[in-house]
Amino acid sequence: MRLTITFQSPDLSSCIKLPLHYNYALQGFIYNHISSHLAEFLHNRGYSFERRVFKLFTFSRIFGRYRLDKEKRLISFSSPVKFQLSSPLDDFIQEFAETLARSPDVSLEGNSLVVSSIEVHFSPHIRSPVIIKMLSPLTCYSTFLTGEGKKKTYYFSPLRKNFPGLLKKILLKNMWLFIRKNPPRKILISYL
Repeated sequence: MRLTITFQSPDLSSCIKLPLHYNYALQGFIYNHISSHLAEFLHNRGYSFERRVFKLFTFSRIFGRYRLDKEKRLISFSSPVKFQLSSPLDDFIQEFAETLARSPDVSLEGNSLVVSSIEVHFSPHIRSPVIIKMLSPLTCYSTFLTGEGKKKTYYFSPLRKNFPGLLKKILLKNMWLFIRKNPPRKILISYL
């Protein structure tokens, strides 16, 4: 299931100011608007498969008109703004939507906001082939130990030859976690 949440500033003439890299703040906003039990589980434990942990939710960047202040490393949005939250966990999506509906006056990184709408997008019927448009950047990475015993994270470029194979592995693991049976192995990945 997917939600589109639209916010606006109580005073439509004031800007919504966020750090240039606001993903962490938006993720914290999501965790703060679900039960502490569910937030603790998703943040600290998640769903394990082999040696990896998956949260089973994703969110987009914030959409809206904005101005960048590179010197101050700020992004200022004009009202209204929106973002999308997706998850195969319907209880998670429902809990987040209900929390926002019960308390529509919220705060994001010190900005007072009003939730002006919550749109619910039910899961579509999927047929093969499927074209997926990413609303925010997709990352594939691997963490390993260096010779000195320190953890190092390597982020793979989508231009690398092995990127489609890595992406396929991630998709298959997510599918297995959600449906708890072996997903089809025939997944073809290409980019537009």
